[in-house]
Amino acid sequence: MKTRSRAQAWAWVGCALAVLALARDVAAGEPATTQVTYVAADQEASTMLAAVGTLSGERYQPDVELLVAGINGTRTSLCLINAAPSACRQAVAFALDCWWIRDAEGGIALSTNARLAQGPVEVRTLSSTLRRQPQVQALVERLLTPWLGGPAGLSYLPSEGLWSATLDSDGQRQLVELLSLCERPSAQAVSRVADPATPDLRAIIANELSVRSWPTLVEGLAQALQAPVALSPRVRLRNFPVDGVRLPRQTLGQVAESLRAQGISANWCHGVLCLGDLSLPTERVERQHPAQRRRLATIPIAHLLSNPVDGELIVATLRRHVAVAWWELPGAGIEFLAESGTLLVAADVDAQQAVLNAVSALDTLGLELGLQTITGGAR
Repeated sequence: MKTRSRAQAWAWVGCALAVLALARDVAAGEPATTQVTYVAADQEASTMLAAVGTLSGERYQPDVELLVAGINGTRTSLCLINAAPSACRQAVAFALDCWWIRDAEGGIALSTNARLAQGPVEVRTLSSTLRRQPQVQALVERLLTPWLGGPAGLSYLPSEGLWSATLDSDGQRQLVELLSLCERPSAQAVSRVADPATPDLRAIIANELSVRSWPTLVEGLAQALQAPVALSPRVRLRNFPVDGVRLPRQTLGQVAESLRAQGISANWCHGVLCLGDLSLPTERVERQHPAQRRRLATIPIAHLLSNPVDGELIVATLRRHVAVAWWELPGAGIEFLAESGTLLVAADVDAQQAVLNAVSALDTLGLELGLQTITGGAR
């Protein structure tokens, strides 16, 4: 295994960050001027979905599993004020505790399934330089799980490095990208940018708020913030705080802190204030399906290692202590590629940034002290 200097490794990462700096995806064809104002106060999901779909110009369709589970009768509370389609998707899926998925026809599928809805599959044979590496098949299948199942599948001939793939077009694209990174793992990652839809958190809310029910909290907050608000169904089933919820006039940034102090988690996502349970990890607030928002990154760590076991130790530590909730999501993963001494990270922008920060600590402090810092054991 060739080792590289710290300067080289992080110079390459820096170049990759600069070249691959990406804002959050904007759905193709989304009308820039579409804005939706709509109130669902403890309203049935079927009525809410039909109304939001009509107003936003997008078709919302729960999958079969959700329909069988009775999602159309679920009561929802959300309030949209001048909401863009991206905010509508986030608010709707958060209020229904499901993921939204851009389907092959351009509509919005709602699902809790780890696997994505498949488009038409095609059979392709791909050659690669990944010969006599039988362990790579399990890695590739693990990271492509959301695109497998049903008629889709993979096979690998180690002696020739040949892959036979029965996948839809998106699955084929994911496979090509993954194999390319495994073959030539040059440093690359996406850069984290501020969510442009988040309102100015320094602004003062329009009025004080004192409410005694979940629907009036959602609508009252939206009016005071002049921003969309959505309530998790897990919170809606709880008893409302006995003393009600009170918010004095304060900045938008302070609102989230005030709500947390009253037992309600509040996080901004795509311009929507999402009200959930305090136990909800921040990685679960974003409601686009994890497989559709993840990106692949490769981070060189060979210069940190004295042997391959150190690479596995780093991966195990990162899984347990960095963006922990993310690694449980479909399509997520972090793997050590021993052949090249790199980390392969399948994660969204926030989780990738957390991993980069952790690897930077290892690079600065050295392996032993860096691992202690990541695990909170440093003195």
